[in-house]
Amino acid sequence: MFQTFIFIPLYNFLVFLVGVIPGNFMWIAVFVLTFVVKIFLIPLYKKQIKDQVVLSHVAPKAKALQEKHKENKEVLAKETMALYREHKINPLTSILLLLIQLPILFAIYKIFLDGVDKHLNVLYSFVNKPDFINNFFFGINLAEKSLIIVVLAVASQYLANIFMFAKKPDASAGEFAQSLHVQIKYIFPIMIGIFSYVTPAVISVYIIAGNVFAVIQEILIRRPLEKKVKANLK
Repeated sequence: MFQTFIFIPLYNFLVFLVGVIPGNFMWIAVFVLTFVVKIFLIPLYKKQIKDQVVLSHVAPKAKALQEKHKENKEVLAKETMALYREHKINPLTSILLLLIQLPILFAIYKIFLDGVDKHLNVLYSFVNKPDFINNFFFGINLAEKSLIIVVLAVASQYLANIFMFAKKPDASAGEFAQSLHVQIKYIFPIMIGIFSYVTPAVISVYIIAGNVFAVIQEILIRRPLEKKVKANLK
């Protein structure tokens, strides 16, 4: 199922992009592929944002339920789900968004790790094999490891985190939320650096493309949508 419905379609789309892009540049194809995948997930992303805003709005009610039914977990669960249904909150949206992206990320990782030219036998009949694949990005071979691209990946992740997590959770959010904020903002870029260092540079290009899209998405979708939802809740 993974091979048929995720890996092969993504692989064919990537090869198609390489074939139609002037110069057959892999890095441009990676950017386009990343943006298309992210655009496809925008409806679910919007739902996640709405749920997060509304969930924050009903947090005092949820806390009151916890205090009221702290001795009865079954009743607490039922009352909490009733609260979520009343405000049309789906607590599984964030998990679903992650679960959808995981096989896509794994497929892209496999494509780049194996090498794009290793799976040409699974091309659809209407997808032409490119005469050549240009793996170079300003003189850097993306099929190999590159410290320069690793640094760019780490920098893009850090800057994206700074931009998206500029507001630090207040004390009322709890120690866990504050600790998670620090980990995402500072530790995650280090993890990205380690991962990028041991993989071909083209995977780092995918990470960079994702971070660029995340910033664009923050400006064009998240912030305006958060303001709209908050205004409707007043």
